[in-house]
Amino acid sequence: MTAKSKINAPTITQEHADYLRQCEFSLEPSVRKLFDLATAAGWTGEHTALSIARIAAQRWREAFRN
Repeated sequence: MTAKSKINAPTITQEHADYLRQCEFSLEPSVRKLFDLATAAGWTGEHTALSIARIAAQRWREAFRN
């Protein structure tokens, strides 16, 4: 079994103009892998993408509710 992949930590402050881009770059491999796993399991690409977006939106609402 291979070692688990880790998501890179930020190397710049949240105020930096490239912070969001760096976050997306760090998350992209994991999100792509999740997408590939779901479609390999038989879920359509459309439903997989929509489900990931809905889960992310729900998490965002939870994080900023307080």
